[in-house]
Amino acid sequence: MKRQFHCFGTCCFSTMSVAGMVVAIVTAAVAADSTMTITIKVNEEPTIVLVDNFRDESNGLFHFADSYVDPAGRWIIGWNYWVDPNPLEQDAAFLGSTDVTNFSGDEAEFKVMLDTLLCPPIIGPSLLGAFVKAAIYTNDDGGSMRDVNQQAIWTFVADGVGVRPVFVSPFLLSFSGNGSASFSTSFGLPFPSEPAPSIHETAGFLHQFALTDGDTAKFTTSLYVGAEAENLGECLDEGPRVGDLNQDGVVNASDLVMLVSAWGSCQECDADLNGDGQVNIIDLLLLLSNWG
Repeated sequence: MKRQFHCFGTCCFSTMSVAGMVVAIVTAAVAADSTMTITIKVNEEPTIVLVDNFRDESNGLFHFADSYVDPAGRWIIGWNYWVDPNPLEQDAAFLGSTDVTNFSGDEAEFKVMLDTLLCPPIIGPSLLGAFVKAAIYTNDDGGSMRDVNQQAIWTFVADGVGVRPVFVSPFLLSFSGNGSASFSTSFGLPFPSEPAPSIHETAGFLHQFALTDGDTAKFTTSLYVGAEAENLGECLDEGPRVGDLNQDGVVNASDLVMLVSAWGSCQECDADLNGDGQVNIIDLLLLLSNWG
């Protein structure tokens, strides 16, 4: 396990190489009561996992706003979201945008997932509704954003699994010369009203696309997640903390080492946090979302 530290402006990241992934903890945080996990995959390079604590809070909404710059300077990914992770008193909500700029010199493929723990979880059917806008901003050479391997450009993700895609394949946004192009859609009107599966732990969305060099892709999302009162469970943080494998009351590097040492097939072991018989990226994300 190799640890490195990177700073970009006022934001610092501690990174560790773990099982072919780069795990990064955002340290420019205000509090750890709520976290957003940002998972980044660019081309065939190791996956990057960022855990961002909220910057401020207002009316039950937690503000997550930061960026991550590729250490080689080939791309930058920024996020700015207000998140309500509580579907009890009103609908849970993700309101904001993701920006991706490609400086690599060639077209690059990006996968960016953002999610957070719901509290309380939805143990029965859920309800979804969203307004989503995809846009491209091109340089003088023009450019395009397209789907990759016939996958949707934007997908709602529950417990790490894609549930509701929009901007499905074939998809192409392009502009000739310096300018912009965009496309928007919505579902689940009035928000939220589209039936969806239960959400026992995390909810969020995945951007997956290819972007030409010198251009910026921007996704603007207003996502609402709700449920009938009888379909809500109890918050995970009311019991033992998810990811606290050594049960010392804190989720830290000791728990991370225990999880990585159990990586792979693992029946009925503590490191299998979601109980699917495997210790993998989903369990890692759950541990990191409870860091501290």
